[in-house]
Amino acid sequence: MGKRGNKSKDFLNVSVVTRKSASTRSQAGDSDVSDLESIAQSSIVGDPNYQDDEMIIPRSSFEEFLDSIMDKKNSLRIQALDRFIHIMRTSIHIEEIKNYVDSLADAIEKNLHNQGEIILRACTAAALFSVQTGDSIDSQVETICRELGVLVKDHTMSENVRSAAAQALSIIVILSVDHPDVIRNALDALNFTWNSFKTTSTTSSLFSAAVTAWSLVLFKADDPTAREVFSQSPSKLVKYLESTNVDIRIAAGEALAALYERGNDEGYDLQFVKSQHIKELLETLAQDSAKYHAKKDKRAQRFTFRQIIDIIYEDNCPEGSVNYGKNQVLRITSCYERLVYDALCACLQGSLNVHLQKNQILRDLFDLPEVQKTPVTTMTRQEKKEIRQLNNEIDKARKIQRNRQRDKKAY
Repeated sequence: MGKRGNKSKDFLNVSVVTRKSASTRSQAGDSDVSDLESIAQSSIVGDPNYQDDEMIIPRSSFEEFLDSIMDKKNSLRIQALDRFIHIMRTSIHIEEIKNYVDSLADAIEKNLHNQGEIILRACTAAALFSVQTGDSIDSQVETICRELGVLVKDHTMSENVRSAAAQALSIIVILSVDHPDVIRNALDALNFTWNSFKTTSTTSSLFSAAVTAWSLVLFKADDPTAREVFSQSPSKLVKYLESTNVDIRIAAGEALAALYERGNDEGYDLQFVKSQHIKELLETLAQDSAKYHAKKDKRAQRFTFRQIIDIIYEDNCPEGSVNYGKNQVLRITSCYERLVYDALCACLQGSLNVHLQKNQILRDLFDLPEVQKTPVTTMTRQEKKEIRQLNNEIDKARKIQRNRQRDKKAY
């Protein structure tokens, strides 16, 4: 797995959940790498330009902020939603949000009934709302999940809106939902969406978003639901491995690997996934050399399917790591963790490292230790006076040295 930033996309390279086109996707390198090299290169690099400052919302302005989200003018709604998204990405544990959970949930749900640009922002706001509050909003997000499921299946909406709804739905289910019926409805909506695609489809963004979100939500499903999925879905995914679109082939392969990991953890019978036909198909994709395929497409496909074969047939998931702070490393050791990290990369963008450091909800999700609170130390009046004196003496010495240098230049 090659080293790259948060926004590149190969299956076992941590990145955003929204898949870019094959022409813009980063590849493992300029040439193919072996399976062992793929595993050896699995160092996942976080965004080094993350923000470390938090924005605080004044309590006096929070109600005005909520009013703006519900304003009749769409331009004001968009401005308010943009501000909300920015604050939720760059701030951790805003105390005021606890007093307005019901109002925020209601405002977000109503904006999901609006139009294009507002719905896109409302989907992002819903996901960030869940990132900030975790499972404390289980009852409040049920209506939001229901509306997101409707958007995902709505053929009258643009692919961008449906993709954003799918991504938001997966994050909310993982972080904030425990009710089996809500999880089941989310799975059904996502399954309906990706399963309605044809293998000859020329567009892939919605399929990739829906099948990736479906794979993530499946890890939260209860036992009966999971068994039903395992009995039906592998054969449906296999047909997409022969799609004419490289992104659809890769997304289907990733979902198949995630499905295997989910079943393997619970001890379900997934022998169908290990059938000889599927193995031969995966090996063919891992060795694709057709001249009519673009080089970038072939590299990305070969690289991804070699690792998928390792997961399914060798029980070996290449590990990776994320450096998200000074001497702080997140180990990525499973398909599930990669799916979660991908989704959070898309949602939080450059602020993900800040949340990994300070957001206990995400730290619990990745089994990281609790945030260490730095004790606040206050200096006595005498200590402050001594520091000021020391700084004054340093300034005087600097001025004297500067004047001497000027005198030398004058001569």
